[in-house]
Amino acid sequence: MVRYKRKFYESIPKAPAYWINPSGHILPIFDDEKHIDQIIAKPEAFGFDIDEIKMLYDAEGEIIGSEGKAREKIIKELLRKGWIRIRYFSRQDYFTLNVNRLNTKEKNYIYEWAKSMEENNLTHSQVKIDLPNKVLVYSIKQLIQDVLFNENCEFHLIVVKDVFDLPSIL
Repeated sequence: MVRYKRKFYESIPKAPAYWINPSGHILPIFDDEKHIDQIIAKPEAFGFDIDEIKMLYDAEGEIIGSEGKAREKIIKELLRKGWIRIRYFSRQDYFTLNVNRLNTKEKNYIYEWAKSMEENNLTHSQVKIDLPNKVLVYSIKQLIQDVLFNENCEFHLIVVKDVFDLPSIL
């Protein structure tokens, strides 16, 4: 059985973090950048405007871009809207995936991402899928062996170079 047909020709690069938006654009985040930095750089790509972000930080008495309660609220809102947040912890060799639900689309995005991580020689890395009510733990190898489900893939990832390549959703 053919699992899926790849619709993009560029593999997903190995990065310390990623955003996957609800329409399948995957944004690798490199160096010391944080997920919140990407949101602040182009808030409309994430469905926010900069004034809304500033108000959230002001309401918490925090400096914009800091990793506190305002950031947590912003990220939770994005997860609720179908975004997936991925972070790699190299010392322990594991990924965390924050996702609000695991429906067909999210499962396929995770599968496709995991397939690229296999190509980056991370087959045995652990993946902790952090859902609102539980945490699932698998290896990259298990994810590409369809541990999440055995259905045909309908959704695919589109690699973007930087946050400014993400389409605006406002």
